[in-house]
Amino acid sequence: MGINKQNMEVLKFAALLHDIGKIGIRDEVLLKNGPFTPEERAEMNTHPVKTKTILDKFRFSKVLQEVPEIAAYHHEKINGQGYPNGLTGDRLPLGSKIMAVADVFDALTSRRDYPKHVSGETLDRDPMPLAKAISILEDEAGSHFAPDVVAAFLRCLPRVLLLHRGDHFPPEYVDDTIRSLAPDLLP
Repeated sequence: MGINKQNMEVLKFAALLHDIGKIGIRDEVLLKNGPFTPEERAEMNTHPVKTKTILDKFRFSKVLQEVPEIAAYHHEKINGQGYPNGLTGDRLPLGSKIMAVADVFDALTSRRDYPKHVSGETLDRDPMPLAKAISILEDEAGSHFAPDVVAAFLRCLPRVLLLHRGDHFPPEYVDDTIRSLAPDLLP
């Protein structure tokens, strides 16, 4: 996506710290096994603001000054329906748009200690099949996610899956997707 080295460094730190505000969420909400009540959802939705508040107190170098803002906007949606501020795509930093895609993909494809809840549907704790996770990203490009970010993510995905094949992702989980997206990467 043409991101220079300095902005990649900002994105790296923002990604590492984006959920630090969850330390301010009550354990009974943070660790809840099941869908949130409206009050619990409202509390959970405060974690990006808590993240920004915490990160604003860090003494980042001049190069990393944007880390708090980029980290705080990872739950914004380009259509303005995200939180905490309901920002639209043109007001969101590119780093936040990238983090939104990566954060959702990670949540969908990682084992969790609690069930996943997607569009009102309760799923199990196991990683979602890759094809379904990809479909969700594609379906939400243009509303939740920036289409250019989803497209760039999908272009990189086969190489990322191959890079993490065998450690984060079992081969049987990723091989069919790698073969379908980039047949020349696997023997």
